[in-house]
Amino acid sequence: MGAGNNDDLKEQMARALKQALSYSQDTAVNIARIDERVATLKSSMEGLSKLLFVGNGKPSLVTQMAELGQSILMLQGEMASLTSGLGSLNSSMSQFKRDEQEMEKLHQSNRNARNIAVLSSVTSLIVALIAALALYITRH
Repeated sequence: MGAGNNDDLKEQMARALKQALSYSQDTAVNIARIDERVATLKSSMEGLSKLLFVGNGKPSLVTQMAELGQSILMLQGEMASLTSGLGSLNSSMSQFKRDEQEMEKLHQSNRNARNIAVLSSVTSLIVALIAALALYITRH
């Protein structure tokens, strides 16, 4: 009985050793695959890093983004200037409309007064346009 148990123990140990060796080989294969994938990812990351920070014949993407940001800020300033000029023009147009309404009232009572009001409104509009144009020119 002792020899039979000894043979069974040897068989179990041999199977366990074969399993351990098989797992070890599988693990080695998996580690090799992981190493290959890591190397591929590292290469890709280096390429992207170069593209971002160095460029590929053009300025880097970081530089291009900074330049775009500056361009956007400049355009925002120009838009603010145009908006201000348009506000002045809108104000002038509102004044012009109010002046027209007043002219209608004056037309009923005195035609000469109406002609003077028209000239005054046109002059105000021209002055406002010149002021808006001067403001636009001085900001550019």
